[in-house]
Amino acid sequence: MEIMKNNVSILVVDDEPIVCDSCKKILTEKGFTVETALNGEEALKKFKKGDLDIVIVDLKMPGIDGMEVLQSVKKSKPEVDVVMITGYGTIPSAVEAMKLGAADYVPKPFTPKELGQIISQVVEKRSKLVAEKAPKKGAILLDVFKKPSKVAYHPERVWVKDIKIEEALDENFLNEVRSTPGGERVMDCMQCGTCSGSCPLSYRMDYTPREINAMVRAGLRDEVLSSNSIWMCSSCYLCTVRCPRQIKITDIMYALKNLAMKDKRFLKKAKSPLLSKYFVAIVNRYGRNHELELTLKFFLRANPRAILKHSLMGLRLFLRKRFSLFPKRIKNINQLRTMVRKAEALGGLR
Repeated sequence: MEIMKNNVSILVVDDEPIVCDSCKKILTEKGFTVETALNGEEALKKFKKGDLDIVIVDLKMPGIDGMEVLQSVKKSKPEVDVVMITGYGTIPSAVEAMKLGAADYVPKPFTPKELGQIISQVVEKRSKLVAEKAPKKGAILLDVFKKPSKVAYHPERVWVKDIKIEEALDENFLNEVRSTPGGERVMDCMQCGTCSGSCPLSYRMDYTPREINAMVRAGLRDEVLSSNSIWMCSSCYLCTVRCPRQIKITDIMYALKNLAMKDKRFLKKAKSPLLSKYFVAIVNRYGRNHELELTLKFFLRANPRAILKHSLMGLRLFLRKRFSLFPKRIKNINQLRTMVRKAEALGGLR
C-alpha cells in the first residue's frame, strides 16, 4: 500500500534538543512534515494549534511528561497516533502507555532505520484504517422496515429506516463522538443487543441503543442527531449495568445530546435541552439549583398549562419544606463558575 508521507504531520517532543533535531532530520528525509517541541507544555500548545497525525514523545521529561502528553492527546483527538520514546529502565512504563492508547514505542538509543520503520508501520496502519472506513458504493443493505435499497456498504450492516446512506455518511462523525465527553468508548460495542433488550423505552425509540451505536460508527450523523432515541433515554442505567463490555451507554447518549444541542439539531418537541439550559444557568447563578425558579421557567416556556396542573403538588412540596421560595447562593461562587466555563470549553456542557 502506498503511504502518502507528505500528507502526514508529525510532532517530536523531547527535552534533549539533539534528539528532536535528529528525529526531525530522519523523518523529513523520509518525506514527513515534522515539528519539534522541547517540553510537554510546548507540545500541547502546538498540538492544539496544529493539525497533527502523529506525536512522538519522550516518556521521561521534566514538568509535563510523556504519559501526560499521551493522555491529553488521546482525550482530545483519539485518532492521533502517539509513539513513546523510552530510555533504559522505562520499558514497563512504555507497555503501560500502550495500554493507554499509544501506537508503539521506540527505545533509546535508536538508529534512523529503527525510527523510520516504526513510524512507517504506524502510518501504514493509519492508511489501512482510513481505507477500511471509506464507504464502498454498490452493495446491498437490507432495510427491514422498508424495501431493500442500493446504498453504501458498511461492515456493521446497520438496519435503518428509509435512509439514503450514500448521501448521509459523515466520515468525521465517529471521531467527533469519541472526542466528546462520554462518547470515548463507542467503538468498544460488540453489537450484542443487551442494551436494547434492557432499555424500558427502546420500543418508543426511532432506533434502539444498539442501532444508535452502530449508526454512529457508520457515520449516519443526520439520522442519529435527529432521532428521538437520544432524548427518550431516561438515564436509568440498566443498559450500562448489564453491558458485558461495561460500556457506559447512557454517557454515549449524553454525548450525542451535547452534539445535537451544539448543532441545534434536536427535535422541537424535545424538552430536555430546554430543561438543561435553565438548570445550568441557575446553578451558574446561585451555585445550586432553585427548584421553584427552574420549574416556573421550564413550564412557562414548555407548557404553561402544566403550571396549574402541578400547582397542588408544588404547594404540598413547599409545605413539607422540600423547596424554598427564595434562592440561596453558595460561598465562593466564582470558583464554581470557573469550573462551569471550563466544562463548557471542553464540550461537557451546552
